[in-house]
Formats: sequence, C-alpha cells, structure tokens
Amino acid sequence: MTGLVAEVALMGATLGFDKLYTYAVPPELHEKARAGCRAVVPFGRANTKKQCMIFRIKQGELAGLKKIVTITDIRPVLNEEMLGLCEYMRNSVFCTYYDAVSAMLPTGLGLKLINYYSANSEFSAVSLLDETEKEVFNYLFKNFTKYYSNNNTQGPTANNVAKVMHVEIYTRNSHNNWKNA
Repeated sequence: MTGLVAEVALMGATLGFDKLYTYAVPPELHEKARAGCRAVVPFGRANTKKQCMIFRIKQGELAGLKKIVTITDIRPVLNEEMLGLCEYMRNSVFCTYYDAVSAMLPTGLGLKLINYYSANSEFSAVSLLDETEKEVFNYLFKNFTKYYSNNNTQGPTANNVAKVMHVEIYTRNSHNNWKNA
C-alpha cells in the first residue's frame, strides 16, 4: 500500500548512523507535514522519541514503516534552499544533517523533549505488585496528583493516564504541548 512518506534527519545522530530515514505520515498529519518542519518520530527497537527535521515529503510504500508521532512546527522553519544547503554541508564538511540544520535554525527555536511518568488511578491489580513496584506506584500516584493539583497546569490528569499496566510516559515539548509518548 502506498501513501505519504517523509524523509527525515534525526537530531543527535552520530556520523555512524546519520542518514535520511523514511517514516509514514499518518492521515491526520497530512496537512501539517511539510519539508522544513520539525517532527517527533519513534526510533530504534525501543521506539525512543527523537526530534527530527523533515527533508522531503513524497508518495511511497508504507509497508514496514513507523509513523511520525507529531509535527512540532505550524509552518516550515527552513525553506527548500536551506534544506539543500544542509545536504551540501553534510556531504562536503564534517557534520551530520542535524548539525547543519542546527546551524541554520534561529536562536530560541530549540526544542527539548521531556518525559513525565504518572500512575494510573484505574489500575486495580496493586496486590499483584512486589514491594518495590508498590513503592514506585504509590510515589508516582502521590506526587503526580499533588504536582498537577497545585500548579493547575495543562497536561494529563490522574483519571486519563496509563494504558499500559500502571505507568505511562508523556512528552512535553518546549511549547508546553503535551503528547502521549
């Protein structure tokens, strides 16, 4: 099956695995996915969330591709000429794709991904946990609820978290947008 795919360069890639990786663009992101926009993708066997820059959008085979998690920019931060210069720099000087991208991005456009852990208030098998797991669960539940009730910040609540056992990861970017990791 064919569909929209993106060729992306990963932030933090070393020269050993610096290349353009191909990811499927889910239908809900078709309007937002454009060359020059930053995105978050799952990378590796552990599906670690990585920031990346979209270099190309095209039609391609979707079989076996992981999907882009989110697009972090409303409009492209780099134009086609700048992306071309990034590729030229990567091929002619000793740098990675994202090193070249970072050199082109204006100061203040950096993006930092942060993982937050929380306990699931609907988890009913607490009795099956060993003592260490119970301590972790109770700590997360107690501190998560306290943090959000005191600060009244936007984000997940104790009632809508955790689909996998009793802990769920949320990622917040520097724009304070919450995404389920």
